[in-house]
Amino acid sequence: MKESAEHTDEQSRIEAIRDILFGRQMQEYTQRFEALEARLKADLQATTEQLQHSQAQDTEQLRAEMTQQRAELISSFTDQLDQLQGDSIGRRELAQALRDIADRFDGR
Repeated sequence: MKESAEHTDEQSRIEAIRDILFGRQMQEYTQRFEALEARLKADLQATTEQLQHSQAQDTEQLRAEMTQQRAELISSFTDQLDQLQGDSIGRRELAQALRDIADRFDGR
């Protein structure tokens, strides 16, 4: 027990001497590390916010592009459908005209 107490007392003295010799430097290092940690946290927060903002902008831009492409696709399909319907009517009219001509030749 006496050795343990002496050992603890010796350690206390060594720590006191260390604090005297290096205390100021250790405080400076601690302050520098704390400042560095604070800057890193602030940079991380700023980067996270920038990424979230950028992601929101990209999502909105993609949504707008998809909406525009959808509208263009619907318009294209509508135009093609109208053209096909017009072609079908033209074909029907042509078929009827050919029947009429055939009937005239037959004398009906």
